[in-house]
Amino acid sequence: MREETREQISSLREETRKQIDTLKEDNRQQLETLREENNKQFINLHKEITEVKIITAKIEVTIQSQAVLSREAQLFVGWVSGSVT
Repeated sequence: MREETREQISSLREETRKQIDTLKEDNRQQLETLREENNKQFINLHKEITEVKIITAKIEVTIQSQAVLSREAQLFVGWVSGSVT
């Protein structure tokens, strides 16, 4: 009876080790998959941020150009009318 119990314990330990190893490998694979997905999301986010920065810069240049043109128009009108502001 004791020998049978020892064998059962040994068998259970071995099975437990196998299950732990399987879980470790599953976790490792899941972690690797999550890292890959995270890297892809980071790259996409970085691209989107860059696009927003480019669009923002274009808008700023447009606003500045319009301000310059508006000021030039004011100066021209003032020059034509004889009173520069």
